[in-house]
Formats: sequence, C-alpha cells, structure tokens
Amino acid sequence: MKEVHKKSTDEAVNQMLVSAYKRHIDLAWDRAETQQPQCGFGQLSLCCSDCYAGPCRINPFGAEDQRTICGRDRHALAANGLLDRVADGSFALVKLAREFGADVAAEELARAVTAGDELIVEQNFAERLKDIGRQSVNALAAIHKAKNSIYGEEQAATTEVNLGTLDAQAVNIVVHGHVAPQVILGLAEAAKQSSIAVKLSAVCGADAGGTVTLPVLTNYDSQETVLLTGAVDLLVVGNQCVMPAMISLAQKENVPVVRSSSLQDKAALDSALQTAKDAFHRRAGKPTAIPPVTRSLYTGLDSVNGKLSQALKTGFAKGSIKGLVYLGGCGSIDHSQDAMPVRLAKQLLQNGYVVVTSGCAGTSLAKAGMTDPGFVYGNPALKAALPDGLPAVLYIGSCHDAARFLAMADVLKDCGVPVFALLPEVTHHKTLATAAAFAASGITAFVGLEQIFADDAVKDLLSSSGKGRILPLGNLENAPQSWAETAAGR
Repeated sequence: MKEVHKKSTDEAVNQMLVSAYKRHIDLAWDRAETQQPQCGFGQLSLCCSDCYAGPCRINPFGAEDQRTICGRDRHALAANGLLDRVADGSFALVKLAREFGADVAAEELARAVTAGDELIVEQNFAERLKDIGRQSVNALAAIHKAKNSIYGEEQAATTEVNLGTLDAQAVNIVVHGHVAPQVILGLAEAAKQSSIAVKLSAVCGADAGGTVTLPVLTNYDSQETVLLTGAVDLLVVGNQCVMPAMISLAQKENVPVVRSSSLQDKAALDSALQTAKDAFHRRAGKPTAIPPVTRSLYTGLDSVNGKLSQALKTGFAKGSIKGLVYLGGCGSIDHSQDAMPVRLAKQLLQNGYVVVTSGCAGTSLAKAGMTDPGFVYGNPALKAALPDGLPAVLYIGSCHDAARFLAMADVLKDCGVPVFALLPEVTHHKTLATAAAFAASGITAFVGLEQIFADDAVKDLLSSSGKGRILPLGNLENAPQSWAETAAGR
C-alpha cells in the first residue's frame, strides 16, 4: 500500500479539492486511487510488449536467470524501457520545435532514436543515449531560437502565479499544453484590441521574459482545478501535457475549447476571442470560486549572460556561492503536490546554490513564493552575493525553455563553477529527454525515476553517457553538497 499523504501543499488547490468533492467531480488523485494496486512489473520496467508473442514479464526477486520469450534479461528490459521513453521525449521536443517554426532535421533524430529497435540483439544502449541526448540539445536550442525570433530577446519581467490571478470581471483565456509562441502573441495582440478586458494566463509553465509574459495558474497534477473556478471563458490547448480529463471537464463545465493548431491566422484568432467573449457574457452574474491566493513570479532572463553570470563567478571565487542548479520536473501524485521541489530548493539555497527552474517544478517554487526577489531563504551570504532585486530562484519559463539553462551553464563552464540538475518528479518523456540533453552537454542530471533506475545495469548505462551523467536521485536526505561532488566526479 502506498504511503498516505496530503494531496497538495497549495492552499488554492486544496480549496478546489474540497469543491470537487462536494460536487462529486473526480480529479487526477481520485482516478489514481481507483488504479491501485498498480502493476509492479510495469513500475520496475520489467515487462515488455514490443512483439505480439508477449507481453512478457520478469520477476525482479527471482533467483533464476529469467528471460522473456525472445530471450531478453531484466537488464535489457529496463535499459530498453528507459531508451524508449527518452526517444519518445526527444521526438516530442523536435515536434515542438517544428510547431514553433524552427527548422529541425527530424530525419537525423529518427536515425538516432530508432536505430536497433527491430534489431534487438544489436542495440548499443550507451551510444543511443548519447545520440538522443545530442539531438535533444539541438531541439531545445531550436525552440529557444524560434521563440526569441517571435517574442524578441529575453528580458526581466514580473507576473503572478496561482489561481487567484484569474479575474472574474475579465474575459479569461487559459493557454495550456505548449502552445506555439506565434499563437500566444496573436491572442495577446487580439486581446489588446478588445473593448472589454481580456486576461491571458497559462497552466504548467508559461512563456516569460519577452514581449509576452503570462501569469501561471497551476501545475500539471492540478490542471483540472482551473476549470472549477467557474471563471474560464476559453481553453486553448496544445498537443502535450493536457490531460484528456481536462477536455471532458471543460465540456461538462460549458467551457469552450479551441486547439492551438487551428489558430493560424487573424480571422481564426479573432473568432476565438469572440468565442471567449460570448462565454464571458453567458456567465455574467453567476458566482465564481476563485481562491484569493497569488504570489509574485519574477523572471530574470536578462541575467543569462550579464549580472547573474558575473555574480556566480565572483561569489564562487569568494566561497559564498557553491554553484548553479537546474530544478525541474513534472510533479507526481505519489507525493504531496509541490512538497518535494520546494524542499529541495530550500535545501539547495541553504547550501549556497543558485536555483534555475522552469515548467511545473518552477510553478511549484513560484507558488511557494520562492521566485519573489524578497523571498527569505536562510542564507545571508548567498543573498549578499547576488545582484540587488534578483532572486536566488530564477524562473525561465516552460520546461521546453531548458536551453536557457544550457546557455547559462556554457558561460560558466570555464570558471569551475559547479553546475548540475535535479528532476525529482518525472511524468512525461520529454523530461527524460531533457535530462539526456543535459548529460550530452556535460551536465550531470539526477532524475527521480526510481523504478527504472533500480537496475544496476541501467545505472551503469546512465553513468557512461558522456562527460555529464544521468543518475538516480537517491536519498533526499543527502545534502546537495554530496550531489555536487557526485556531479563533479569526486
């Protein structure tokens, strides 16, 4: 039986959980409970359905050398399962890059990630992981370049986070699911021309720091709670990170849904805006249930090659800054929402590390107030080493914006400043692909997929992926200093 825990540490989400219970609406947590007990073979990646002779499974506790029908042992099963996930995630990043208007050679990626899929005996797992990691770097870089060409160069900005950013008196358009920047920019431009107030906001992570900076409502696990506020007038969805239950609930709550792929010209954007306005007029006079909870979200993206990098170099030389850490990931209903990333961030800050964050993990930290420049994080020396007004937790946008962290790491690589990454809770394959990109760039990434990393052979595979490595997160009680030492190979 799984450990009992609170569903969320977020006050706003907890209010909506009570509302959902009273209205007999099932959310992700409720559906997860109906799935228990889950398949242990699947959790350990010790099952396979690659061919129609299976599915096969291998007992992890068996003393004998058990094999699948085709002859795979448990090491090959676990390694193959990991690579399939990373390859799928890398394809997802390439697809995003193309949707955003970038010119990415998918053929090269296809050769890297599909080599050996039908040649089971011949697979070279370590080489494939390196190839996929390099292609993921290219995809992330293409996404970064495409967004900059649309939004303009990165700059500092301040917005808000949590459900309280919705405005009952305005037309609320919610963007969810890695929507292309040209669509977001088009919606923002259309909203400016509106005769009534229109507010754009996002779920999970948001485009931030360019000409458009969106407030963020909540993260992946709690996405359905956005619709329970009764204040959403239009839901614009992309192809990734949107639960099917989100669409079903929108239909139940009479919230119009538009796919971002359909918003390719001004006429379509104007039509979407009118749909949102019509929904706003229909809910006029009806009560909303917006939790009055907001926090400040600062994005210091002007500091990628400026104030922050210099402060890191100087602070590291003086001993007041220990290094730079990327804290990312998706969230997990196996733990209290937001608890793990917030705990890790506090631990890192206390130990002298500056934190870069994005996506759902970034939303967790922002909801906890850690992206506010005034946040007190228990390390006066670290605060003094940073430029005035710059928080020690830097939010850089959506999880697909990880190239911004890679750019910061590249600036620091010749200065001896330790750089590593923590991705404690993984839900989507592109998060694993991002970890592979970090490893391919020489950055050690600790990823918390314990069920996959339980296999010693997979640990060896991940540790041999290049100058950087992907390692299991391990015991969370370990001090970040020990993670940094591991990342540095000491």
